[in-house]
Amino acid sequence: MRRLLIFLSTISFAQQGFYVDICRIYGANYEPYIEIYYAISNKWLHFAPVKKGFQATAQITTQIFNQDSELVYIDRFWLKSPIVPDTSPVFKNRFLLAVKRLEIAPGNYRLQVEVIDALKENPKRRVAVKDFSIVAADTFPLFSDVLWLKSWKRVAKSESPFFRDGLLYEPLITNSVFVHQDTLWYWVNLYGLDKVYQAPYVVVVSVTDGLSQKPIEGFSKIFRPKLPKPYRIILGTIDVSLLPTQSYWLNISIQDNGGRTLYQQRYPFYVYNEKEYRFDQSYEALYDRIYGYPEEQLDEYIAALQYISTQTEIEMAKSLRTFSEKKRFFYAFWERRRASPEDPPDKAWRSYLARFNYANEHFTSSLRPGWQTDRGRVLLKYGPPDDEQVFLTETDKYPYIIWTYNRLGNQSNVYFVFYDPDLGTNEFPLLHSTLKGEPYNANWRLQLMKVPLPNYGLDPELSSPTEFKDDKVFPSTSGMPR
Repeated sequence: MRRLLIFLSTISFAQQGFYVDICRIYGANYEPYIEIYYAISNKWLHFAPVKKGFQATAQITTQIFNQDSELVYIDRFWLKSPIVPDTSPVFKNRFLLAVKRLEIAPGNYRLQVEVIDALKENPKRRVAVKDFSIVAADTFPLFSDVLWLKSWKRVAKSESPFFRDGLLYEPLITNSVFVHQDTLWYWVNLYGLDKVYQAPYVVVVSVTDGLSQKPIEGFSKIFRPKLPKPYRIILGTIDVSLLPTQSYWLNISIQDNGGRTLYQQRYPFYVYNEKEYRFDQSYEALYDRIYGYPEEQLDEYIAALQYISTQTEIEMAKSLRTFSEKKRFFYAFWERRRASPEDPPDKAWRSYLARFNYANEHFTSSLRPGWQTDRGRVLLKYGPPDDEQVFLTETDKYPYIIWTYNRLGNQSNVYFVFYDPDLGTNEFPLLHSTLKGEPYNANWRLQLMKVPLPNYGLDPELSSPTEFKDDKVFPSTSGMPR
């Protein structure tokens, strides 16, 4: 038999109103499955009047591409909220949950999930992308990925999609980032230990510091099964309210009765504990002296920081309530990005503000300000491109623009393709990118055609039905501020 390990390149999408998580499990004959979990915030959705109250609907499109950029799975479904009596915050603070299960072969994949508000006119398209690999190996035992839960109970059977292995559960879908949480349930499945070990054994679950790798005292739990079986559920709790803000590892260790580790697996998670994250009161006075923006303007600037924020900062920004809290947050945000004590405290912000203003001046559409468009997001997050190619007048294609970056992170020759299917809004949504973590569209050339043409089963990257001019050299975009 083969061991299958899933490695995820994870992006959190809380700022976009939804999360997507992947969990690997196995069937009775050790065939691999993945569970795709979706969590969509009611705050992002429009509630329309229905009989006996109000209801929201999200349209979810899921695609999986293999390492050759071939589409191997596609699904579209509509997720409806429960009918609520009103749209007060008590209902808006909840999430809609869904799960899809499918068998999948070993290989490298890209998951792309698109969510739109089905009841809103001209809804904003929100996309989550994750790269993952399933790697085969001929060894046992097998561990599932960890599934975090809010609650669970044992039942004989259920029609709920959140029923598996005799457990009816409520998943906690946050990309393993836990904000203002108290007790978490973890669920890991262990498969095939009996194939490689027949004596009594011990399961030790512990938590270690994400940086020092040292065990956290008081977070160890021991299970003592009698003898190995083909399948075992490892289920327990962690009181994360006692943990300071930082990254951690959940460790699952299989040991013999003498304490010798036989097999182990670990899973990363992050805790944000508001009680552990305070800003100096002096930051408010420093903000007034250096920045001094009124509250309404500051709200927009803080919202625009989401593209370069850590997950902790994103969640922190959402929790800000008073003008004083916002001032301290904004000052601390840029203080942490100060390259050296000799630099002016607002140097990094001034650079970001210049790109923000440029986006609003050049990318504002009839639907939204420029910084909220896809071009604005890319400019703010990655800076100006090294090269820009603009094609606005080709008769057989929608207007499109290609931005090229010589290097982003560890990738070279990265490009983004924006196009204007609306012919006039100046929205130019992102159609395709080669950067990992951004939406990838193998058929982008065909989608640019005003009248789509068949490619007769040929590779869309090699079988363009008409000439494209994006192989030419264009001047660099020195007009965009760095």
